[in-house]
Amino acid sequence: MTSGGRLITDKLSPKRRRSLPLVPAAIVVALAVAAAVKAYEISRHSRALPHDPLTVQPLDRPAPPFALADRQGNRVRLADFEGRWVLLNFWATWCEPCRVEMPSMERLAKALAGEDFQMLAVSVDESWEPVDAFFKDERPGFRVLHDDEAKWAQAFGTSKFPETYLIGPDGRLKAKFVGPRDWSDPAFEEYFAKRFGRLGDQVGRSE
Repeated sequence: MTSGGRLITDKLSPKRRRSLPLVPAAIVVALAVAAAVKAYEISRHSRALPHDPLTVQPLDRPAPPFALADRQGNRVRLADFEGRWVLLNFWATWCEPCRVEMPSMERLAKALAGEDFQMLAVSVDESWEPVDAFFKDERPGFRVLHDDEAKWAQAFGTSKFPETYLIGPDGRLKAKFVGPRDWSDPAFEEYFAKRFGRLGDQVGRSE
């Protein structure tokens, strides 16, 4: 064991060190390796655990009045979606969890398609080039916007990526999802159905 990068025994007096029982070096090494392997397995397992889709931070405050550009240079504003639900996702191409959740976002966007809902994926990459390379020639089923200086991500209180916000028809923040999600999880059927009053059983089954 170490403390501050140094062995704990480094802090003992010579007399105290001599009183410690001797342990064969091979056993010490074996124990250290076993402990390291166990720690790695626990860490790997923890990282692999999926986020509970219903781990939601309820909110009730006005959403920052964002104004962001799409790929064509059009300004997209929060005010454009008055009377509609908006799912606003902050992400980046260099963020692996962001890339992993994109396919399920596509399925959710397809299931929720309608006049009362809009999904927006806001990239905080430095430019459009990596975003274009990520999507290639495919057109996602949601609108992609650009926040090159992460100005609006910070205004919303984003501290890591991805983070997603649900904005109500009244322009107020209703919920925040920290970290990646499997948006096609059936749990979201119920979650959004309670708010939109529709969806049936489409979420999680759309291809």
